[in-house]
Order: sequence, then C-alpha cells, then structure tokens
Amino acid sequence: PSLCTVIVSMFAISSRTTLRTCTRMSQARYAGTVTNVTDATWETVVNQGSAQQIVLVDFTAKWCNPCQLLTPTLEKLAKLEEITLAKYDIDESSEMAETFGVHSIPAVFAFSNGRAISKFVGALQEPEVQRFIQSAKEQANDTKTQE
Repeated sequence: PSLCTVIVSMFAISSRTTLRTCTRMSQARYAGTVTNVTDATWETVVNQGSAQQIVLVDFTAKWCNPCQLLTPTLEKLAKLEEITLAKYDIDESSEMAETFGVHSIPAVFAFSNGRAISKFVGALQEPEVQRFIQSAKEQANDTKTQE
C-alpha cells in the first residue's frame, strides 16, 4: 500500500486531509533533488513532477565536456531553488530527445504542468542559469494564475 493509504488506515484521517497531505508529500518528493530520467520514467518524473513545481531536464551525455562543466551549476541551483533536476542521458534513451528536437547538448528545458516552457542550449555561467530558472518560475506562476 502507498504511504497515503497507511496514513488513512492508521489515523482514520478524512480523505480530504489525506489528499492535502499526500499532495504535500509528493511535492516534497523531488524538490531540490537530482534524479535520472529515461523514456520509461518521464511520465512520473517530468510530467507529474512538473504539475507541482518546475522540473529542469538536462539532456546530456557522459562524453560531453560542456555537459560535465554545466552539471555542478545545475545541481547546486536545483538544491538552492528547491526544484527537480532530471538528467536525461541521450545515449541511454532517445525518444524524448527526439520529441523535443534536441540536436545539441547540453540542452536544458524547464517544464511546468508537463509542458516545456523554456530552454537553453550550451554551458551557461551560473548567473545566467539562475536567471533562466527565475524566468521559468515566473512563467510557471503566470500560467497557473491564468488557469
């Protein structure tokens, strides 16, 4: 059983309270974390994860030197900004890279509500990546406000 099911059965909590608790738990699940994502895990990590917060997807490869230079910056800012960084190795999976037209790496996409809302290509410096994340957060908030 899921943790939410256990909470309900142990404490006889109403389903409304449980829904709020489970939503908070799922929001916190990936906040500020770095995780690997593949075509098989895309739905959970990116589409569902970005329903609650920004998810950055870093299309990368082990052999890519600019990717390796960008990684520490992305990891640091993901933790600082409490967002998910999902690393997608194009040598291990390729379907989503093709779907989003990734032809050069590193390519970093910001996702909100399962949709790519912005991207950059290349190894940017930390202040530029910070501005990218802030802009993506603002876009995500604007989109949620309009819905």
